[in-house]
Amino acid sequence: AAPATPLLIILVLGIVRLALGIWEHGIWAVRDASHMLMLIYIWIGFVTAMTPGFLDRLTRAIRILALLGLVYALGYPFRDVLSGLSPTVTAPAGYALPLMFNYTSGSIWSMTAGVHLLLARRPVFGLPATLIAGGLILYCIVIYQMRSSYLQFAALVAILLVFRPQAVGRLGIGGLFGAAALTLILLSGVEITGRLGEKFSLEFLGKHLLSIVGIGAGGEDMLAGAASGFQQRLGWWTKIFADLTADPFRLLFGLGYGIPLTDFVNVEGATVREPHNSTISFAARLGLVGIAAYLWLQTVLFLRWLKLYRFVRRAGDETFRVVLLTILAYAASIWMFSIGEDAFEKPFNSVPYYFFFGVVLASYARAMSPQPRRVPSAQPVGEVQTA
Repeated sequence: AAPATPLLIILVLGIVRLALGIWEHGIWAVRDASHMLMLIYIWIGFVTAMTPGFLDRLTRAIRILALLGLVYALGYPFRDVLSGLSPTVTAPAGYALPLMFNYTSGSIWSMTAGVHLLLARRPVFGLPATLIAGGLILYCIVIYQMRSSYLQFAALVAILLVFRPQAVGRLGIGGLFGAAALTLILLSGVEITGRLGEKFSLEFLGKHLLSIVGIGAGGEDMLAGAASGFQQRLGWWTKIFADLTADPFRLLFGLGYGIPLTDFVNVEGATVREPHNSTISFAARLGLVGIAAYLWLQTVLFLRWLKLYRFVRRAGDETFRVVLLTILAYAASIWMFSIGEDAFEKPFNSVPYYFFFGVVLASYARAMSPQPRRVPSAQPVGEVQTA
């Protein structure tokens, strides 16, 4: 069930590069190798999913996480107060970071929670799930003011169109109610200020969308800063390409771990180590061999998900079908975030991502067993649950 060949290529190459990185650069190499090391959670997810009763527990856990995602999103306007209540850790550059309520990854889980609530169709606080889901997704776009949110929204709509087209209509209804409420708030004179400190309006929305491709970088507001980030990222990626192609060995096996991939220093005085694109980062660290195996691995994971989903749909297991679509929504949100940010380099993103796909592989193994075909179930291995 598991894509063992690309996994072994990545892990063998990655561990060799990690050992060399530790020898040359010390503990920083371990930090830079976080994405490669987190691949082990595919195996952990697989083994965990084979334990009796796991899928039932996973279904309940995702339901709880969706509600937590809703509450977490609503807490964003109070993040300064909430993060002040959180324990902190000291970063290597010397500044303190809260362990909770820093909203580093924006709307990844909040968007996923909206999709889950929409598909599960369970009332929340007495309100229809359709209204809650549509309102939550719209809220994420308005309040977080992150360009990745627009890409995430487009990806989630595409997933629903392909796998649950009837849910798109419900999402539209919920979004219309949310838009109507937003319009009334704006007409009343209340100003809504999000992450960038800019007041939300249709003009802001249009300019923010254009800033994705660098349009508007010449202004003086926060949107100009967002647009200039596009050119900055292109500069980082161009430098990495030049570094890789300067030497055949580097081109094949990467720059390794322990060195920052950019020369940019942020306001806290820390060097930005990743180029804010996880695929480019992986290619930079492990070269053509590593990125080829990585893309091979990801392709197989998604194909396994697709085969399992088709099997579950034919079997009529609606509950597990919702779980699988929630996993896909989370994966798509991570990938959209990774286009312009270091998504997979953060373990709190990559751990659940690979754990979920380990669950998918375990369920795929059960479903495609040479024994009489059965619904992937929470039963112990060897016990049969018929469709």
